[in-house]
Amino acid sequence: MALIPNYSSAYNIISSMNSVQYYHIDEPIERETYNPTTLRTVAGMISALNPNGKMLMSSYKWPTWWFEFPFDTYGDMYKYVLNYETNSYIICDDYYGNYFGSVSDYWQKFRSYYGSGKNITEWMHLTRNSVPSGTGNSFSDLFDKADYLGINSLWLYANGISTESRIFNFCKSSFYSEWLRAFARDVEIIYRCSYPDPCDCDPDEPDGWYVDEINYVSGLYEIYP
Repeated sequence: MALIPNYSSAYNIISSMNSVQYYHIDEPIERETYNPTTLRTVAGMISALNPNGKMLMSSYKWPTWWFEFPFDTYGDMYKYVLNYETNSYIICDDYYGNYFGSVSDYWQKFRSYYGSGKNITEWMHLTRNSVPSGTGNSFSDLFDKADYLGINSLWLYANGISTESRIFNFCKSSFYSEWLRAFARDVEIIYRCSYPDPCDCDPDEPDGWYVDEINYVSGLYEIYP
């Protein structure tokens, strides 16, 4: 995925990155950095420079919320692009939910409003691990929702807060939701006694022992939840 931050940079980015799968435009209608005409122009650039590329627009607005009362909703504005450009798609980036509903409710609304052919993937936020399951906002809830909607790809949004433990928690939830495959390898760990007299090392106590060798005794094999 390559980000196109504004219309003026679109051509240079697409022409220099003409083999990526997605060109992401972040909340173009909400931020008013694009309009339907410029979005359709960018979709045309992608078709010309990378025929396999897709334009993926993010939106955090409930589709029926007014953009310009009483003429257009946010959904109308995006449909002015989606209905005419075959390589244009939309993805929800409301990561937390609000009075309209949970993140799962947003995913359901986007799918029913824009259609399965235009809403083909979704964002997940790295902090969703700390949310209780059953709220419609947790990792497990969202993986289940993606399964229900028939979505087979998801994007993880870290927003500069990525840590090893948070990535591990995401991977763990992905694994138990059968979204991520996991592999293991058996190892043989050989400890040596650091004391001059090996008899001073107690097999039941950690003192005096150090890891001398780590030997891999098998190839990788897949494990399952």
